[in-house]
Amino acid sequence: MQIMLRLVGFGDNAGSGFPTILEVWKSEGWIEPLLIEDTNLNQVTLVMKMEKESDEEFWQKTT
Repeated sequence: MQIMLRLVGFGDNAGSGFPTILEVWKSEGWIEPLLIEDTNLNQVTLVMKMEKESDEEFWQKTT
């Protein structure tokens, strides 16, 4: 089903939207996402905090 939808222009290849997500995240000024790879478990975790970079700098200065 996925292949059929992709062939008629209603889907993308797997992973092709990741750079777009990162661009939007950066344009919003949110903290850079953290990508954690665990080769033992064959697992990748993406941590995306909806905090402004300026918020993180503020908390680092006050502690």
